[in-house]
Amino acid sequence: MRTLYIVALAAVAAIAADDPGGWSKARWGMTDDEIVKAFDGQVTRFSAVDPYQHARVGIESLDIAGAKFKVYMSPGPDGKLDHVLFTPISASDQTDQTFQSVENLLVQKYGRPWKSDEDQTELQWSFPTTTIHLSRMKFPGSDMRLINLIYRQRRPEANPL
Repeated sequence: MRTLYIVALAAVAAIAADDPGGWSKARWGMTDDEIVKAFDGQVTRFSAVDPYQHARVGIESLDIAGAKFKVYMSPGPDGKLDHVLFTPISASDQTDQTFQSVENLLVQKYGRPWKSDEDQTELQWSFPTTTIHLSRMKFPGSDMRLINLIYRQRRPEANPL
């Protein structure tokens, strides 16, 4: 009986932990042109490259859990998709509620986070090619809070010889 229970838990974890290999239709290693084509009009080219994310393409407004996010599809040093960053379009007094709603969506899709901090302001899901970070931060000296969601391509660990 115990063996059956362990096998069932492992099967549930394997199903819940499917590696996304990117985000939505965007796959790691895609060029900007491939991303724009894959999303068939939903992804646009930004008029200027974002100075922090170096993103040339993305989505201006995407509704996630009742909040509007800007999506940056950012290249790595090779010029191909390395990470996808979601940032709220405007500050909201609903940050905690939005964080919880986004967390619930991720848990439904990928299972419980693999790592979290004590006060649940940063959560992480890890897969063979992808790491997902969901974080909530409060700026010191103000009531301003921010949510970030990042899907990032995992790099093979350097072999320390």
